[in-house]
Amino acid sequence: MESKFLNSFYDERNLERLANFFYENKKYAEDHFIEMGFEHIIRDYTDYITPFASPEAKKIASNNKIENLDKHRNARPKVQESELQFEHDPPLSQIISRCMEAKTPKDIQKILASVKVTWITKDQDKKLDEGDKNGIISGKKEVPDEYKNVSWKSKRPPNAYELLGIKTEKI
Repeated sequence: MESKFLNSFYDERNLERLANFFYENKKYAEDHFIEMGFEHIIRDYTDYITPFASPEAKKIASNNKIENLDKHRNARPKVQESELQFEHDPPLSQIISRCMEAKTPKDIQKILASVKVTWITKDQDKKLDEGDKNGIISGKKEVPDEYKNVSWKSKRPPNAYELLGIKTEKI
């Protein structure tokens, strides 16, 4: 089975340890600094996940001779901020909320294991943030009620990419 991780820094054992750490310490998350710490840990964790990319993002990378989109953040060349976005799916805030609501360390482990990171264009990122705030998507496709006529900046449906017609593939 192919690993979703770029190296052994976050293998399945470390993922389990991370989930246990979150579970044991989530009671302190009411403290703003602890919550920020959780966000930094999640952000660091996602740097080790093999990313996906939209074909449009891959084309921009190719045109700009960027060859390392599949590497850890610190090994990647600086990407022109105006063109590409490294996006978490679901958004970081949603990942943290789900981890905080989890009942067991195994639940947290499942949440973290399901996280996907994707290189998309800034235009695609804008579409994700706007979501269905104008009711355009739900007028054409089946959108769950809680996601109709609202922005998807911090909370988006699991099939947001599909609803917006954004295709992604593993790099």
